[in-house]
Amino acid sequence: MERLCEDDLSATTLGYGGHREITVAGVGCRAIRVGFVGEVSFELHHPRSQSVALWDALMEAGGDLGIAPHGLDALDVLRLEKGHVYLGQDTLPDDHPDKLGLGWTVAVDKPAFVGKMALERMADIPLERKLVGLRFDGAPQRGAPVYAGERIVGRVTSCARSASLQTWIGLAWIRAVEGVFPTNLRAGDVVARVVPTPFYDPEGARQRA
Repeated sequence: MERLCEDDLSATTLGYGGHREITVAGVGCRAIRVGFVGEVSFELHHPRSQSVALWDALMEAGGDLGIAPHGLDALDVLRLEKGHVYLGQDTLPDDHPDKLGLGWTVAVDKPAFVGKMALERMADIPLERKLVGLRFDGAPQRGAPVYAGERIVGRVTSCARSASLQTWIGLAWIRAVEGVFPTNLRAGDVVARVVPTPFYDPEGARQRA
């Protein structure tokens, strides 16, 4: 990016979550610094007619750095390492931020937030199920039922082997058993343990560098 852009791309000028207008290889872009893959990365929103020229310029500029395109399977592993939720796969129609472990993302103190009253009501209701991170001792199957003892308490929504962590990881919905969420589980024949997310770079140092 810096080889093709005279604009300042540093974290102090264009920090994580920020966006601004820049020019890359002569193409005007709205750059959004995001971290869906857990590394320093940018989305470049630009005129569709300039897509091929911009792509070719980036591939040529990064040739000696080993730049290469990747597909959706790689993207899915990278987002899973960061514990990022895939809407429609890891979510259900009646979800709310606390069930997804995303309560911290909602500014309920903002007076203009139209969902404030609903979330305040739900905060008084004990959670019966929630999305958790799992480490597996083998290869699970997405959609596999999750057991606590002999009781089915949920299902695996996402799973993959992380090359960075050298282990299988995943996300799963689990239900509380007598008010307590179990942490030692089984997905089919594979032993699973509830662990915090993100699995990779939990402090977010790499994507904010």
